[in-house]
Amino acid sequence: MSEMVERVAAAMEKRRAELINQPLARIWPELAVAAIEAMREPTEVMISAALAADGTNMPLALGYDDAYRAMIDAVLGGAKHAD
Repeated sequence: MSEMVERVAAAMEKRRAELINQPLARIWPELAVAAIEAMREPTEVMISAALAADGTNMPLALGYDDAYRAMIDAVLGGAKHAD
């Protein structure tokens, strides 16, 4: 199993335990947020894949990891996260 899959599974498991007595309709969106938040920090494998995919193996000025975090933040409603 990949590092990211393990990270997301752990975040979902933790959040599910916190919501154990909540109605099912509330649990699914909360688990989705937990999963997306867990994915906010890209793994080294993800950064390597991005470098290889662009064909230049040269990082963007912003950096793939910063660009990726910005995309995740947009999904989460633009919330700012401390690194």
